[in-house]
Amino acid sequence: MAADSEERVQELQERNDSTTNSAAEMQRLPEEVCKQTLDDWRDSAAEYVRAELFDKKQFITDEEIGMGGSIQKLVCAYINISGSERARSFWEEHGGKETVRKTFRRKRQAAQNAMKLAFRGKYQLRKRHSSQKSSSTSLNNTLLLYGEKDWITETTKGNKPDPPTPGEIEASMRRNRLQYAEFTDRMIRAVHGKSRYGEKAVHTLFGSLVSPSQEAFTMLLYRNGYQKWVWMHNGSVSSEASEGSHGDTSDGFPGYIYTARSSELTSRNGGWSRTGMLKYNDLYKQVKKDRLEDNGAYDREYIAHYVEKSKNKRKRRRDNGGQLRSLTVSDDIGDLLGALETENDGAAGGSVAAV
Repeated sequence: MAADSEERVQELQERNDSTTNSAAEMQRLPEEVCKQTLDDWRDSAAEYVRAELFDKKQFITDEEIGMGGSIQKLVCAYINISGSERARSFWEEHGGKETVRKTFRRKRQAAQNAMKLAFRGKYQLRKRHSSQKSSSTSLNNTLLLYGEKDWITETTKGNKPDPPTPGEIEASMRRNRLQYAEFTDRMIRAVHGKSRYGEKAVHTLFGSLVSPSQEAFTMLLYRNGYQKWVWMHNGSVSSEASEGSHGDTSDGFPGYIYTARSSELTSRNGGWSRTGMLKYNDLYKQVKKDRLEDNGAYDREYIAHYVEKSKNKRKRRRDNGGQLRSLTVSDDIGDLLGALETENDGAAGGSVAAV
C-alpha cells in the first residue's frame, strides 16, 4: 500500500510539472511575433509619424524616443501592441525605434524639399484694390486680383524686390493679412502636405489644422533656405551647381544656414544646428503669442479666403479642360499624450495600464 501511495504521489507530481510547463509555454507563445506582424508594426509606426505625429512634433530627443518615452508610448499605443515585453522587443530589438527616428528625419527633409519647390514654383499674385491702404486689411473686405506669376522670376528681374524676407514675415505675421495669407497658401501648405491641406482647409480653421509647432517649423525652414534659393534663381549660377551647398562655401555663394553635414552639427536630427533649434524655440513662442493676440480673427478670414480660392481654382480647371540631449525643443504632442493617459485610466479602472 505504501508503494502504491508513493507511485500515485509521483504520478501526480509529474502531471503537475507537465501542466506547469504547458502553462509556461502558453504564456511565452503570445510574446513571439512573426516576421509579417513585425513588418506591419513598422509600417504602421512610420505611417503614424507621417500622418499625425509630425504635424505636432518635428524634432525628437533620445529620451522621448527611448523605451518609456512619450514617443514610444504614443506609437505603441497606436499600433495597439499588447504586453510590455512585446512592446519592448519590437521597439528595441526589431527596429521600432529606428523606424520612427528615420521617419522623422525623412519628413524634415521632405518638408525642406517641398518648400524649395514651392519657393521656385507658381503662386497666386495678390494685389490690393487701390482703395485699401492698410497692410493689415481684412482678407474678406479686400478685393484681390489673381494672376499666375513665377515668384522668383518675376520678383528678381531688374529692380523688382525679392520675395518677402524671413524677417519681414516674422515681424508682421498675421498683422499683414495679405502677406501672411500668401505665406500660408504657399509655404505652410507645402510643409503640411498639399493634398491633406487642400482637403481640410475648406472646412477647418487654420489654427486647428496647423499646429503652432508646424507653423514655427515652416518659418524656420523658410529662414534656413531663403538666401540660398533667392541666390540660385537670381541667375548667379545654375541650380545644379548649388544644389549640394551647405552654409557659405569657398566659392562665395550662400547655403542653408542651420543645416549641414559636419562634426559641429547633429546628424541625428538631420544636421540641424543648436542655433537652429534655439531659433525654432523662439519662433514657436512668437507663433503662440501671435495667435493669442489675433484671437482667431485670421483663422476666420483665412477659411473664407481659401474657400473662395478653391472655387476659383476649380473654375479654371473646368475652363482649361530639427546637442539636443540638453535642449528642450517645443512641440504640440501634449494633447495626444493627454488623450492616451485618459484612455489608459479608463481601461485600467484606476490602475496603470501597460503600453
